[in-house]
Amino acid sequence: MKKRKLAWVPASLIGVAAFATIASMSVGVNNQKHTVSANAILAQYNFIGTDMLSKKVLPSTYSYASYDIPQITKPTELDPNLKYSSSEDKAFWSNQFKVSNAGGQVNRNSLFALVSDDKIPLINYSNKYRFYYRSYANDKTRELFLQVSLESIDVDVKDTVAERQAHWAQRTFKLDGFATLSEQEEIERQKVPHWPVTATYALSPLFSPVVKTDLTLPTMNSVQDFYNYKATTTVEGQTVDNYLLPRVDIEATEENKTKIEESHQKFKKYFNLNSSPSFNAKKFQLDTSRAIWVTYDEARPDYLTLHYYLYEVVPVATSDNLDATTHYTFTREHTQNIFFNLTELKNVLNSQVEIVAFEGADLSKINPTNQEQFPFVSQIPAGDKHKNTLHGFYTYVDLRFKENFANSKKYQISYSTDTFSGATFNQVSGYPLYSYDPNTGEAKFKVMIRPSSQSDSTGLISYQTTITVRGFAKENTTPTL
Repeated sequence: MKKRKLAWVPASLIGVAAFATIASMSVGVNNQKHTVSANAILAQYNFIGTDMLSKKVLPSTYSYASYDIPQITKPTELDPNLKYSSSEDKAFWSNQFKVSNAGGQVNRNSLFALVSDDKIPLINYSNKYRFYYRSYANDKTRELFLQVSLESIDVDVKDTVAERQAHWAQRTFKLDGFATLSEQEEIERQKVPHWPVTATYALSPLFSPVVKTDLTLPTMNSVQDFYNYKATTTVEGQTVDNYLLPRVDIEATEENKTKIEESHQKFKKYFNLNSSPSFNAKKFQLDTSRAIWVTYDEARPDYLTLHYYLYEVVPVATSDNLDATTHYTFTREHTQNIFFNLTELKNVLNSQVEIVAFEGADLSKINPTNQEQFPFVSQIPAGDKHKNTLHGFYTYVDLRFKENFANSKKYQISYSTDTFSGATFNQVSGYPLYSYDPNTGEAKFKVMIRPSSQSDSTGLISYQTTITVRGFAKENTTPTL
């Protein structure tokens, strides 16, 4: 039978391991000692408002944190009033607790103070501890909570806040008597933001005669056409008008839940309402449990009016759940205008944009369907003198605004290479050339125009149509290659 050899560990390594274990235990013990000592320090203080503090505001007005909130510890819905993104936000509470002299006199500009019977300012312990502050609010019960945390300066700050928080000494203070949400309701309603509305890829092609993403729909020549378009179907013997857009409010009942969902789906097919929640929680949210719809007024032919319901994310912190929030639902709908710049873009493109021969090029010998004779350049070389080359350019012609057009900076024009239907020449699919008549020498090119800065105030859509260029080779003069 083989004898097993014993593995001997050098005494020096045992000593190192033992030392490491003892050191680790020592750090843990020291952390505990610091925590106990820090808790004793915090127990001496009271949180008060100074004579400078007005409580005629919601307590969430003073929701600040002096440190970045670790994402892994964030609740699904964070108090939207909590501010910690800037250095000024992070310094709010430490600035409150500065003292004006060695005797601990509260800074006369402070709204809040931490005071103790011995009048020793908390900042006097900064040679032993780092200070962290975070406040929470309950906008229904008028309460402001302040959590003060102390951390030993011996703790290595290279670790994350989430890792270090377990060793912080903490005390949560409470101050009441602020305004309540009901008192602020009408004021808060005036603060509802104008949410950016953007167009989806499905919107602009509806209005462009040369580009289609849905071949079942006709070209919409106006906003009114878009609003009124419907597909009539028969369901169980009943005629049903299926409009492209949601057009009416729907009572929020269980029976109407599917209809309400459909109203949001119809809207989202053509528009994006930039209101979705994120870890950076927002004060107001779109209430998807209630309808969204648009209306049209013939007196304002370039606009739709958007109607939607909101709820407000409200902090309702308690001693047991400082992160608690609830929803405050507004009873009336909110509205905002959506501007369609269709008429404007049509007018500019039809009257102020042209395609001309580039630097005296002779078009009469060029067949525009022949890519060797009439190359399209998509990679713009440095120093090229062609104008409006966002999506490429043709070597021998130039797309430009007319010289006397004063508002050219308001718009962006380019050739269009979008997929389209109805082109005369399949061999140029994917290029701006739309059609060419060899009998007349006329060619049509797809051109797109949009606002230089696109928004629901400058106009949501881009518009595409064709510009005719005359003077290309006619059938009897087209050279043979």
